[in-house]
Amino acid sequence: MLLDSKISIAIKNESGKYIIRSTCFFKLKELNKEITSLNSIKIFNGEILFNIRCPLCGEIHCYKYSLKELVLRDILIGGCDEIGIPIFYIGNYEKIKRKILNYDNINKDIYAMI
Repeated sequence: MLLDSKISIAIKNESGKYIIRSTCFFKLKELNKEITSLNSIKIFNGEILFNIRCPLCGEIHCYKYSLKELVLRDILIGGCDEIGIPIFYIGNYEKIKRKILNYDNINKDIYAMI
């Protein structure tokens, strides 16, 4: 069985836009140097742990996923515990891009109605 080691992550920044980065699965921990709101990424005992400073509420949110879940699913979504809005997507680049485009279109429609 062949596994695609390419993985993408999109994290919402302070201005409300998503920063998308693609990397190799094995170099995922290096992204915390590039994305400031990403406090840490740890891979331990078959699990991946994310600590992300939320641009919406300012708190640090912690997420834990199994590596198996990350490999088998096309996309994982983590949101703000306080507000319930997605703050990061991780997985397939094309799926992430579609989710963000859909999310942005819905927000534009909401702002147009207001």
